[in-house]
Amino acid sequence: MFGFLLLGEQLAGDMAARQAALAPVPKLGRFLQTQARQEAFHAVVFQGVIHWLAPRGVRTPRHPSMERYRGLMESALARGDLAESLLALQVLLEAMGDVVLEAIDAGIERRNLGFRRLRHVLRQQEQMHHAFGVHQLDSLVSTSDAHRVQLQGQARNYLEVIDAMFAELEGLFLDFDEDPSDYRHAFRRRLPVWLAPA
Repeated sequence: MFGFLLLGEQLAGDMAARQAALAPVPKLGRFLQTQARQEAFHAVVFQGVIHWLAPRGVRTPRHPSMERYRGLMESALARGDLAESLLALQVLLEAMGDVVLEAIDAGIERRNLGFRRLRHVLRQQEQMHHAFGVHQLDSLVSTSDAHRVQLQGQARNYLEVIDAMFAELEGLFLDFDEDPSDYRHAFRRRLPVWLAPA
């Protein structure tokens, strides 16, 4: 699970840095540069957790869906489509990451394993990135039906890949006696109203 989160943080850090280069105004660019640094820090934390749990090393399985997600985002950024990249990273991927982190956080708390301040910082930053993306796109779709329809269409591709991510993690959820559908429902509840699938 931490290997999956590590890949997600590495993807988020890479993409936020590239988004910053496309930002049309300095304030937006600064936020995205800060996010890129925070995501890099999160990746270091998860790498440390993996080493702590498995000091002799662990074979992290490939996650084809994460690679596909990266490909979709790289294509959007290559076209200069900042709005699509905000949808993919800040709105969708950050929402999924927060769902998984929330469950891990609850498990750590139940077992009284500590790291409360660090856990709080990680989740607070992830939620801030998500809220930022939602705010940016809410403003866009509120002024243009065409943008809303376009983003809804683009979202279908990413939501399909996120569903594949959940499918790849299903075995892990079952190992922890958790219902994978609970995670899917929690993810959908985090989506903005104009984007939530029917």
